[in-house]
Amino acid sequence: MPPKWEKIIDYWQDVELRHALTFPFLIGAQREPTGSKYGSDENLISDITLLLSQVSSSERDNLYYKIYRCPDLESLVIRKVVDSLPDGIAIFSPSGNQSPMLYISDVFESTTSATVAEVAQKIWNESGSAMLEGRYSRRGKRYGYYNEFDINIIRKATAE
Repeated sequence: MPPKWEKIIDYWQDVELRHALTFPFLIGAQREPTGSKYGSDENLISDITLLLSQVSSSERDNLYYKIYRCPDLESLVIRKVVDSLPDGIAIFSPSGNQSPMLYISDVFESTTSATVAEVAQKIWNESGSAMLEGRYSRRGKRYGYYNEFDINIIRKATAE
């Protein structure tokens, strides 16, 4: 069974026909209860790192993930890419024993490599304070709390 984050990305792109999701949206969707606040930033950074580790270790054939800065949202987003390698820097699984499934572009200037920990830190620096407050949904240039539409997307995507 695919993990919750994967179901949400699939639903967003395949059913809603949208382009990409922000990391706060995915992190908040995995909270129990959905959208709940964090007690400390240590738990949050470990959840961001865990999500990135899981994405970089994904094992679906001909499926890759790309992180980039969305020009409309001015935020880091993730999307799946089917049947072709995305452009950008490969982010290898922390175990380091497989071909890269995660790529990142337009984030790190003048570098040819990046680690899961470095990407997690970028996400934390950009949106950590909003996530600590339980604001996981991007509305224009600001993060807000999940609304009914967001909750329904998460429910539909993760329905068994």
